[in-house]
Amino acid sequence: MGPDQVSEVVFFAHSHYDPVMRQAALESLIGTWRRFGLIGPVYEIVGIGETLPAGDQAMRVRVLETNEEVDYRLSNLLDDPTEV
Repeated sequence: MGPDQVSEVVFFAHSHYDPVMRQAALESLIGTWRRFGLIGPVYEIVGIGETLPAGDQAMRVRVLETNEEVDYRLSNLLDDPTEV
C-alpha cells in the first residue's frame, strides 16, 4: 500500500463518524480508476452501492475489459492500486 492509499484509508476511517464527510468521501471516488490487485483487470468506480450488513460499503464498479458493472466492497477497493 503506497502513501496515497494510506492517506485515503485514514480519511475514510475518520469520515466514518460524520455522515456528510462519509458521503463526500465516497463521491470523491466516482470516476476514478483502479486495478483488481497488481495484475487484475482495470475498473472504473461508477457509483455508490448499498451499506452491507457488516458495516462495509459497496461501490458500483465497471470492469473495463467486459463493460460489466458489479458491486465491490469499499474495503477491498481501497486495497487495490490506482490506475491513470
